[in-house]
Amino acid sequence: MNSSLEIDKTKYFLGYHYDVGEVLALNIAPQPGMFFINGETNSVWVWNALNREWIDTNRVDSGLKGMLTDKTGNSPADFIPSPQVGVKESYFYVAKTDTPQEVVFTHFKNGNNSVSVAVPNTSVIILYWNGDYWETSLIPMNIDLSEFAKSDDIKVVKEMLSAEAGVFSHTFITGFEGVKLPALIPLGAQISLSGDVTAISARSKESDSDYIILRDGDITTIPIGHIKNYEGVGELNISWSKGGVVPSLGNIIEKTSSQELDIKELEEVLYGGSIVKDIEYTDYPARINGEESISGYFKGYKVDLAPYVGKYNEVYFRGSNFKSNSADTDITRGVVLDKEGNIESIVPFVVEMSNGWQSLPITENSKTLWASYNTTSEGGEVWLPEYVMFTSIGNESVLAKVERLDNAVERIDNAIEVILPSDIYLMQGKISQLFFKGFIKAVNPYDYDIKVMCNVGKTFPRYYEIDSNVPVGDYPLTIQVRNNNLKILGVASTVVHIIEQVAVETSKNILCIGASATATGCWTAELKRLLDSSSFTFVGSKRGSVEDVNLEATGGWGWSNFIASDAPFPEGNFSEYANAYCNGKIDVLIAHIGVNNSLWENSKPETAISDARTLIDGYFADFPEGKMIITAIPMPDEGTNVYANSNTPSNINRYGTISSFLNYNKALYDLVEELKEKYNISYVPTNVLFDTDYAYPKEYKSVNSRMDMFKEMVGVNGVHPIPEGSYMVSDAILPVFYKKIVE
Repeated sequence: MNSSLEIDKTKYFLGYHYDVGEVLALNIAPQPGMFFINGETNSVWVWNALNREWIDTNRVDSGLKGMLTDKTGNSPADFIPSPQVGVKESYFYVAKTDTPQEVVFTHFKNGNNSVSVAVPNTSVIILYWNGDYWETSLIPMNIDLSEFAKSDDIKVVKEMLSAEAGVFSHTFITGFEGVKLPALIPLGAQISLSGDVTAISARSKESDSDYIILRDGDITTIPIGHIKNYEGVGELNISWSKGGVVPSLGNIIEKTSSQELDIKELEEVLYGGSIVKDIEYTDYPARINGEESISGYFKGYKVDLAPYVGKYNEVYFRGSNFKSNSADTDITRGVVLDKEGNIESIVPFVVEMSNGWQSLPITENSKTLWASYNTTSEGGEVWLPEYVMFTSIGNESVLAKVERLDNAVERIDNAIEVILPSDIYLMQGKISQLFFKGFIKAVNPYDYDIKVMCNVGKTFPRYYEIDSNVPVGDYPLTIQVRNNNLKILGVASTVVHIIEQVAVETSKNILCIGASATATGCWTAELKRLLDSSSFTFVGSKRGSVEDVNLEATGGWGWSNFIASDAPFPEGNFSEYANAYCNGKIDVLIAHIGVNNSLWENSKPETAISDARTLIDGYFADFPEGKMIITAIPMPDEGTNVYANSNTPSNINRYGTISSFLNYNKALYDLVEELKEKYNISYVPTNVLFDTDYAYPKEYKSVNSRMDMFKEMVGVNGVHPIPEGSYMVSDAILPVFYKKIVE
């Protein structure tokens, strides 16, 4: 079967859109013959005038396999499909040509003949295997695609500025493999990466020699239309926001049609201010622990601020590969000196890898920006700046004009962070639930449309449930958070591993450490019961206050308390403790610590992570053959925390509390990912498997002071679970224990 439909692009072809929601948001009156390319389904959708709805031309049961391209290995000439009798599947391909030609799909064969399609011009070709033979469908498009390859004229830049937020997934089969994005990502958009690939090489066009490296959280500094895998093979999930001042500039173009903007002005607005590219590199006397070090050991750069005093109020600067190799060394990466050479302002000390922005204020006395990189007093590495820029306080920047246009800047809520580890382990034979409040950074995730894509469970309003009878195996899972218009606000992917419990004969000593939530002994005793084996002995100097089990836990403690001079493990020394309370050995250490490091609004995890590193290094120094499990902390009942602490100087809010806990868990996960290359250490996402809504103590309270007859349930403790809540912590630890510790 071969069908053809001539379409006038100016009237009927609506272009590429991520999903049907984007098309509905256009507020157009659909006409017979209208069609668009749907990025969510990778297919062409057409308007069904009879039923007044958009329909997928690929058919519900088509078994879409993907899109052919002109890349070697994936082109009509050399791609090899694997059709099966009775199993439907389909592909589509965009043939780009200005003249009629025949496209031959060499390995798509009906009998001994290769499938071929005659195309009059640029067309969408759909190849459909109906279970017995290949059918084709052709949709010509009267559109000059070369128009979109230009990025050096004002018209295309204006078009680029209207680009929406989007999402794109791809699996790289080989290293340094390239792929064209379905939509152009504008300047100033924030990039979110997930999957196995954590860095990409990004270009405007495939043929461009200029490119940038993007990692999770980076801001685009050029329009992005083509990416290459920068690290290795695997799955990439990329989403992007409108970001920065791009919507603002789109507004100014509409409202000031008489104003001509050249590319340089556009760049300045998109970056947020004036850009300095002439940077003087120098041997900078870096500061360690607040004191100047020997000059010459450290490399850096400086920028003369004199031309910007009085015109700009901030200087932004950025570098790469910036980190500290020792937790007790403070390193500064930016200092502003005044006209007398005294320090006027300085960025906070940082001890973690970072390539993001830092900023410092510019005053009337500012003279020079110094930025440097240092690892140890014996040597350093050059901290290469990518660019330095300034934000304006005057009238000369286009950005200032944007802000004066009657507050016409469009603000779009398109940044709901979804924080999942790369792997989630679950026990076979038990119903498991992934609770949305545990990993979606929103005051109330239930306000959004949450779409879970996995073939082994069911989505409920508060969680995704995986049944107890799912076979042992690995199951990819992706979660999207959408708004009322079905725009994707956040996305994350993981792999769910279903494992089985096996018998263990080797004798092991297990030490569980933590704060008040551990001191009860509830989750420790339940883990002991679940293990159901005499091969494991729980050790420690203390006993649980509720359950009779050995452990080491003290209420109110964080990581630093365990390694203090008078602590159980001073400076990370475990040997004396092990000799006194553990018969000389700690085979497995389970740490459930962090609530007291993250309780208050916008708590910073850096210090806690540094102390955790000291404890971890100390344990493996004393027990190099040991094994360690680090657990996330369950999300708090943030409502309880807000009203219980609303009259304190450290008054907190719901989102601040949520952010602090999730930021801490992510930082802890990143630490474990870094250290697992040299230690047998594992991470347990207890926050994902913990029911925040019901796992904390609650009581009935009058709905108001005048109506005692009506009661409502309110939380009375936001961080100490009821026993059943503690058992959820045990449920999360158990499969990781078997997969990472026992095996």
